[in-house]
Amino acid sequence: MAQKPPMFRKRSAPNRIVHLRNIKYLSLWTYYGMTLGSPASATIGMRTMDLELRTWYGAACYFVLGAVHAVVYWISISVLSPVILLVGFFNARRRLLHDMLVGTVVINNASRAASLRAGNAGFGN
Repeated sequence: MAQKPPMFRKRSAPNRIVHLRNIKYLSLWTYYGMTLGSPASATIGMRTMDLELRTWYGAACYFVLGAVHAVVYWISISVLSPVILLVGFFNARRRLLHDMLVGTVVINNASRAASLRAGNAGFGN
């Protein structure tokens, strides 16, 4: 049987889709790793709300921990969605399940904590 000319051969579109999917996940892991591993230890949304992600012993977050935190969050939220929130209601520090698994704590940043101690309820005071 004669081979078809190159223009009539089937192209491997699923492989291109897989590569695009990998690029998407790699860019998301990079985003979370770089933002959580930055000196602010927070994503853009967390900075807006004056929050920081710290290790359970208070150290700043680093790139790998930020990327792993995102992966564990995505897996746990897709598999155990209601359980994650229930865990937060029944522990003293209000940590969610993925925070316990990775060993992180979400805290108020210094300016937000100072405004709360001063009795100001608003952000950025």
